[in-house]
Amino acid sequence: MKNICLLFAFFLLTCSIENNSELQRLEALNDVKTITTIFTSHQADTKQKDGKIVAIVNFKPDGTISEFIEQTTYPYDRDYDVKKEFWDEPNKALLPYIMDGLSLDAAENNLIYGNNWPAKYAKYLMRTSEKENTDFEWIETVGVDDDNKPNEIRLGRKWKNSIEEFSGIIKLYEYEGNKIIESADMHIVPAMNEVMKNTLQERLKKAKNDKEKEEINSLIKMQKPQKSNVINFNYEEDKLASIILSNRKEHKFYYEKDLLIKSEFYVEGKLFNTRLYHYKAGLKEKTEIFNMNSEPEYTITYEYEFW
Repeated sequence: MKNICLLFAFFLLTCSIENNSELQRLEALNDVKTITTIFTSHQADTKQKDGKIVAIVNFKPDGTISEFIEQTTYPYDRDYDVKKEFWDEPNKALLPYIMDGLSLDAAENNLIYGNNWPAKYAKYLMRTSEKENTDFEWIETVGVDDDNKPNEIRLGRKWKNSIEEFSGIIKLYEYEGNKIIESADMHIVPAMNEVMKNTLQERLKKAKNDKEKEEINSLIKMQKPQKSNVINFNYEEDKLASIILSNRKEHKFYYEKDLLIKSEFYVEGKLFNTRLYHYKAGLKEKTEIFNMNSEPEYTITYEYEFW
């Protein structure tokens, strides 16, 4: 009986420590004023870049982002700053993953926005200089599903005073609950498609045999918009487990409790690089990047300043 009581007490103590650790992590994140990422090389040809600041994020006292300045990115030789804009407020706990200058590619859209609004949409909205051209009518519409989640975003233009249809990109999103399970692009160029279709129809009339007709008909079918840049998102419970891209690239993610501890990047089925994520007191401390031969390439450290 005594042993059972001791085990129960140990269980309660362990739960208490874990809960307190998680609470401390959340409280620490709420008090963050600035996060700075710093580059360290493990390769002789890039040692001169050691200590270079990759990115800085400043927060307001209420916890929202004040500004995100990317000072450089891979291969860490850019000498000017880029201010990153966000359409939705990023998750502060996940923000460091896009501060290392080595993009997580499609994972950014899913991780940073909590499986909600895609990050790439913001990049189109920021192109204000292009919109100053008065010859075009810019089209930015968002279609939503029954749960008010974006499932079709149209980004394009049409000539003013013209009957030309929408010309641009339609971004499509499929969900399972609150999780994005697929995203894809469809490029719409109606004027070009119509010209090509008419040309092919003329060729079809002049076709000399069934084989030639079959080939032309297959080209006519190809004029219809098709999905491109397809990205599939896979989950284990509520955690993003893998991302498969149509260009034969794949990201895999591994967790310990609620923390991402490792990610792997594959190209055509072969491991290209590995990242190990380290934490201290629940906060992200550093990212180590290893090449396909498991040799260390870079380390990104995260420095925090608190209010």
